[in-house]
Amino acid sequence: MLLEELAAAPSIEELSQPELRLAGLRMNPLNNGPSRVTYITGLALRRLSDKAAMPVTGLPPSPRISYIQWSPGSK
Repeated sequence: MLLEELAAAPSIEELSQPELRLAGLRMNPLNNGPSRVTYITGLALRRLSDKAAMPVTGLPPSPRISYIQWSPGSK
């Protein structure tokens, strides 16, 4: 099982970013992505047999992860 650690709240810096409102969406013109995204800041894998959680290592400092998907080919 994958456990995701979510950011508590967006910072003032993130909330003050410019945004365009297009067809009901809020877009950030600086990165052409959504302006209000909830980011994942940490990941861990949990074994179902003994419920032991193992943190995923090797992530960059202060990661901002979004849209996680499993690979169908297990890679």
